[in-house]
Amino acid sequence: MPATLTRTRVLIADDHPLIRLAVRRELEDAGFEVCGEAADSDGAVADALAAGPDLCLIDVQMPGGGVEAVRRIKGRLPETKVLMLTSSEDEVDLVEAMLAGASGFLGKESEPARLPHVLRAVLRGEVVVPRAFISVLVQRMGAASEPRAGAAVPKTR
Repeated sequence: MPATLTRTRVLIADDHPLIRLAVRRELEDAGFEVCGEAADSDGAVADALAAGPDLCLIDVQMPGGGVEAVRRIKGRLPETKVLMLTSSEDEVDLVEAMLAGASGFLGKESEPARLPHVLRAVLRGEVVVPRAFISVLVQRMGAASEPRAGAAVPKTR
């Protein structure tokens, strides 16, 4: 019996049709299977639940909120990887998306040929974050884990 190759299934969620088309072409040329496209948060969640993609590529600033879509998708499909596609340089977007379960960010200004490599990295379990945001992310995540005033601090022996 011949072995069958399964292609990685990707859902693209962005409110700009030209972005979705360009991303689809790049991914299909690299051997990925685009299993759905959505233009808003509700559509992304519905399509993800219906298709069960390996990875969702989600625009941070699409209608309904990309971060909200991540929360809902990861809540129902925890094994599905999520990569945020963005033109935002807002550190709040970065931190919120990572806290919601995203595996990183890719700027829309990135070289299109880089996209398949970044998706493969995320599928291997890597976190992809622009260098400019690494220190911000580390500081914010560290601050979130610091005890708050009045909070119980575990005793050490």
